[in-house]
This record gives sequence, structure tokens and C-alpha cells, in this order.
Amino acid sequence: MKQARIIFSNGEELLLQENDVLITVNSLEINEEVIYSMNSDVVLENSVHDGLIPSILKAVCGNPYFYGPKGIETIYNSSTIVKIENI
Repeated sequence: MKQARIIFSNGEELLLQENDVLITVNSLEINEEVIYSMNSDVVLENSVHDGLIPSILKAVCGNPYFYGPKGIETIYNSSTIVKIENI
């Protein structure tokens, strides 16, 4: 099973594997109030040439926040990612 690692600016790492699901979180403005809402889910699929990276990018590009397979207890800021690597 393929795996990938996301490294954040604070040094924290998130290990992911094929078939894990990332849930994206977006902001909506309603009546001048910003509301954050779960947007879509991305199942991590292995690309023959690029591993899990394309699936991860699908979740984090254009979405300010996401959470991983361990649930909503930790939500990650996409802009704090400094490295994504296949392992």
C-alpha cells in the first residue's frame, strides 16, 4: 500500500496511505458572516507515476483547510504545508 507524508511549517507530520480520505473545508460568506463548512471528500488514490501526491493536491489546492483520516479533531491549514513526499 502506497504512503505519503505531509510536513507542515511547525514541523508536524501527517502520514497518509492509499484509500485514506481527506475532507476539505471551505469558507462561505452569508450575510457578511464567514462560515466554515465541510466541502468535499478526496479518496487518496495511487498514481502509477506520482504516487499519492496528485490526490493530496486535489484536496489541498484551493481549499484553505482540510482534515485527515483520524477525524475532525484536527483540522490542518493547507497554506502551512512545506513538503509533500511519497514514501
